[in-house]
This record gives sequence, structure tokens and C-alpha cells, in this order.
Amino acid sequence: MKKFRLSFVIVVAGIVISSLVGCSNLQKMKDSPSNSDEVKLKQTDAENQGNDSPGKTALPSTDAEKEIEYKENLCTESEETLFSFKLADSSKTLSVCVSKEQQDYIVYRLGSKDKIELEFPKNKADSWSKFTYSYYLRGGGAENEGMDLNYLSFEDDGYEYEIYQEFTAKDNMTSVGIKITDKATNKITDIKGLNNTVEGSLINLRENEKIKTEIP
Repeated sequence: MKKFRLSFVIVVAGIVISSLVGCSNLQKMKDSPSNSDEVKLKQTDAENQGNDSPGKTALPSTDAEKEIEYKENLCTESEETLFSFKLADSSKTLSVCVSKEQQDYIVYRLGSKDKIELEFPKNKADSWSKFTYSYYLRGGGAENEGMDLNYLSFEDDGYEYEIYQEFTAKDNMTSVGIKITDKATNKITDIKGLNNTVEGSLINLRENEKIKTEIP
């Protein structure tokens, strides 16, 4: 009778241990991803490695989207774009903006939508008097080496800034950019702009009575 009880206890203990082991293995299976889940995770990681933002699939840019990027300027919704372009070999944009309300002011900005590095003038009151527009026009086309040269200049903190838009009929070329002169050393830095990013034109200042105009 004692042998029977001892055998019965051993059998019951074995069943309990087997149950506990089975439950533990079942929990591990639930906690661990299946083979198919691991594949999905690896695929997702591989896709995200090529994206700027995790979890988003990068889409190829279309020509229309690139054109929209080019036309981003630094003018606000209450302003009109007089002249704007992106700098060559740079993510920065140069924009000259005028207020929509009777063109009360004109302002120059350089930088990006996220960070304006230079704005002139800070005080927009009487801002038109702080800029000078000059141009030279010679007609006759390529045979007469015709040209249309336009410049907008201002001075700030010891530097002279001259934004230019130049067209020469001989080679049918337009160049845009800004020349910055250190007035202490007379050193000139010429920063080129990208022609295919241009918005507006300095020519629009030609009939504007608010700005000082010089004709050589």
C-alpha cells in the first residue's frame, strides 16, 4: 500500500512538472516573433534605412515636385516676390520682397524657410530709400551686342551688396547673383545664382517711383 501511494505521488509530480514546462515554452513562443514576423521586421528595417524619416517610404521626386522646390522663396503671404533665386552650390535662397499693400516696403532676405540668416532692413519704415536700382539697356540684338543689365544695391554693417540680373544678346545668356564688397578691404565676393530657379525680375523696378534709380 505504501509503495502504491509513493508511485502515485511520483506520477502526479511528473504531470505537474510537465505542465509547468509546457506553459513556460508556450509563453516563450508567444513572446518571440515567428519566422514570418522576423522577415517582416527585416524588410521594414531595410526600407527605412533609405528614408529620411523612419517608417516612411521614400518616393521619387517628379519634375513637377522639383519645380515647386525651386520656387520656394522667403517672402511671406502678405508680400509679393520682386526677385528671388537659389544660390549655386548651396541650399540658401536670396529673395527681394515687397509688401502687397501699396508696396509700403521692400526687404532683402537670405537663408532658408527655417532660418533667415540676413534680413535688410530690420526696420522696414522708409525702406525704399535704403536701396538703389540701376540699369543699362542697349538694344539691337546680337548684331549690336545688345544687353539688359539690372542691379539692386544697399549697404549694411560695412558691406555693400549688389544683386544683379544681366542679359547679353550676343550669347543669349542671363546671369544672376550677388556681389558683396567688404568696404574696409575692397574685397569682392561674387556669389552666383541658379537661372532655372529665378522668380520675378529686377526690371519691374524700372518704372517704380519709390526707389532711387540711377542710369549710367
